[in-house]
Amino acid sequence: MQPSSAVLAGTLRFLQRGLHVSAFAPRARRPFFNIHKKVTDPARQDPEYFEKAASALPLDDNYVDALGKLYAEKVGSEREVMMKGEDRLIGKERDQWLPAIDESAPRMAYAHVDALTAAPDFVKRIFSIEYGTRRDLTDAWKNVLIGQKPTWLTHRIFLMINFRRKLLRKLRETDSAAFERVLSELKIAYHVPKLPEQMTEKRRKAWAEAQLKSRIEREKEARLTELHKRFTDDREKYEKEIDEKLVSLELEKKKIEARLKELDSLQGRMSDEFPRYQPSLIGSISERTIHGLLFYHPKPLMGKRRL
Repeated sequence: MQPSSAVLAGTLRFLQRGLHVSAFAPRARRPFFNIHKKVTDPARQDPEYFEKAASALPLDDNYVDALGKLYAEKVGSEREVMMKGEDRLIGKERDQWLPAIDESAPRMAYAHVDALTAAPDFVKRIFSIEYGTRRDLTDAWKNVLIGQKPTWLTHRIFLMINFRRKLLRKLRETDSAAFERVLSELKIAYHVPKLPEQMTEKRRKAWAEAQLKSRIEREKEARLTELHKRFTDDREKYEKEIDEKLVSLELEKKKIEARLKELDSLQGRMSDEFPRYQPSLIGSISERTIHGLLFYHPKPLMGKRRL
C-alpha cells in the first residue's frame, strides 16, 4: 500500500521542524560573557585603586558613563586581585612564583598508566600536560606545591601568620613609616578592612552614587579651603590699609579738637572739662534706710489682732 501525498507531506514537515530545532538547540539563548578579566597592572593591588581613579575623572557630561566603565573594570579585576593581590603577584611572570613543570610529562590522571611508558612519542604527547587544559597544568602545580609543604607544620604556620598580623597591626598604630618599610621588606600586603557603614553595595548605581557624593564633598572642601585662603590673604592686605586710614583719621580728629578749643578760648566759653557737683545719692539712701530701721514706729491699727 502506497502512502498518500498528505502523509508524506506531514512526515517531511515533521522532519523539517526537527532539523530546524536541532540546528539551534546547541546554541545558548544569550552569548557567553566572561566577567572576569586578566589583570597585569600591579597598581590595581591597591584596594583604593578604582576609588582614586574615579576621583581623577574629569567632571564633564560623560562623567557618569566613565564611572560605569570603571565599575565594569573593577568587577572584572576582583577575582584576580583576590587571588594574587595579597602576595603582590600581579604583573609578574608565573615562573617567578610557581615551580617549573615538565610539560612533556603525562597528566595527573594518566601518570600511573604503565602503557604510556612503551607508547610512541605522538601518543605520549596526546596525553601530556602540553596538550591538556589549564586544569591539568594547575593540578601539576598543586601536586608539586603540596609535596613541598610539610603537613606537621601547617598549624604552626597558621598560628605564626596570625601572630604576624597582630604585630603588624600594633606596628601600624605606633609607627606608620616602620610599618610601610616592613611591608616592603617582607613583600606582603596589609589592608585594613572597612567598617560596615563605609561599605558600598555591589551594584553599579550604588557605587557610582557613592563616588559622586565623595567627589562632591572633596570638591566642596577644596573650594571652601581656596575661598578661606583668599579671604585670609585679602584681610591681611586690607587690614594694613584700614589701620593706616584709622591713624590718619585719628590725627585729623585731634587737630580739629585742638582748633575747637582755641576758638572756645577766644570766644570766652567755659570748658566742659570743669568738675560739677554731684550729690551723694548712695550715701543719703543708706542713711535713710538706717534711720528707718532705728526709729520705725508701727501704726496703731497694725498692732491689733484680726478677729
